[in-house]
Amino acid sequence: MPFPVPCSLFPVLFPVPCSLFPVLYLAWYGHPVIPPPPDRLRGVLFDLDGVLIDSARAWYNVIRRGVERLGRAAPSYEEFQRTFGQGVEADRREFFPEWSAARVQELYERTFAEEIDAVQLLPGALEVLETLRARGLRQAVVTNTPLALARLVLARKGIAPHLDAIATSGEGAEKPAPDLLLLALRRLQLQGGEALYVGDTVVDRQAARAAGVAMAGIGVAADLQLAGVRDLLSYCGSAR
Repeated sequence: MPFPVPCSLFPVLFPVPCSLFPVLYLAWYGHPVIPPPPDRLRGVLFDLDGVLIDSARAWYNVIRRGVERLGRAAPSYEEFQRTFGQGVEADRREFFPEWSAARVQELYERTFAEEIDAVQLLPGALEVLETLRARGLRQAVVTNTPLALARLVLARKGIAPHLDAIATSGEGAEKPAPDLLLLALRRLQLQGGEALYVGDTVVDRQAARAAGVAMAGIGVAADLQLAGVRDLLSYCGSAR
């Protein structure tokens, strides 16, 4: 469900006792978090893939090469897309059950660098980072991408100079756990109510809700809706 389902529709969509409607709603969407007013906003946390960059094709090539190395047919791009961004351990279970997580990460670190030309900056990404930094907002990337690969992408695509911190796979439990968001907040020296997280998946929303951070969603229901990352400039217009 890409958009919130009104509570009034739950009896139609979910034929269960009325007492369970709030439980189902919160299980799907989590507890909403009120975004901080722009004049109280002190920092922005960004997911990486789907928010600042599009690396889906590069990661598909990495997965495809690894699966073919095992002598199995590679998943279709559509099958891959349903799992994209889930993290190393989940990828291992899905595509490489014969391997350890360490071996999957080794594959990623070796192969992704060869596919990095397929990674594209999304429209408005650098403009937003530059503008928000000029307004004095602290910025971090929070991603399930392993640290070495995240650093490679951030440097190669010109994102790194605009960041104050990053939090990546290997530094804490991966999203949808809240650990990486909480780590980024500590590194920025911010409280959850002083920050906004920008994400594009249900996994992002689950992590944000668990961390108590309001989420601006791109293509996914969230506390604040954005058509694209550039829309963040309108919301943060009066941030200092």
